[in-house]
Amino acid sequence: MRKLSFLMALTFLLTAGCTQERESVPETVPANGDEPYIFVHTEFPSGVTYEPSVDITYDAKPSKGAEIRAVRYISNGVPYKAIYRADNAEIGELYKARVPLFIGENNITFEVEDSNGKKARFDIANKPIGEFDWDIPEPGIMKDSEKCGSIKYTENRILVSVKDKDVPRKSVEKAVKSIDGEIIGKAGTIYFIQVADSTEQELLALCEKLMCKYSDMLVYALLDQAYAVTDSVPPTNDPWWNDTGNEEITP
Repeated sequence: MRKLSFLMALTFLLTAGCTQERESVPETVPANGDEPYIFVHTEFPSGVTYEPSVDITYDAKPSKGAEIRAVRYISNGVPYKAIYRADNAEIGELYKARVPLFIGENNITFEVEDSNGKKARFDIANKPIGEFDWDIPEPGIMKDSEKCGSIKYTENRILVSVKDKDVPRKSVEKAVKSIDGEIIGKAGTIYFIQVADSTEQELLALCEKLMCKYSDMLVYALLDQAYAVTDSVPPTNDPWWNDTGNEEITP
């Protein structure tokens, strides 16, 4: 298991699938406003999709006298992550998000929770079936970050994302050779690049070199990072106690 790692990039930076906006008024809007509600405007793809994420917009309101505490994304009955938390602005912006799709059928639910402890859910009618061109390599050797002790990085790997899924692999290979690297895996528009064992600063320099020379083709080049996993005791009986947006993910 890895704590986020490249899936952080997959969730937030992969090209989103083709979606449409709903024009209908949410049927779940309470007339008296005493209960919370959430309504997703974006129409998810139906049937097979080759896009691993979807950009969404949604409406959400708390119950009377309360504030929105969190909005969560639930996939196939499993809470995947928070897409908004009032106490952590880094997790996401209210009313819009980029959410991942997974291989196979996706049964998707969104949930809003307010400061009164009340919740409301919205089920996505379509059940997209993910079929992705993924070739994900085994995790590499991780080292502690020099900048942040809670983050680790792979000492001989970086990630690059191309702007368009139709960018020829040969073009990416040419860019990678300029830093003496080799493509060892691919997930959508993200390529896994193996390089010589390097320090964190040396890897960052390689990323900068790629972006300077190939910015017309690349969205980003970054370290293959992961959050360090530590044993913790839940400070509360709240089942969402660890819902910080950085839940443990198994690729």
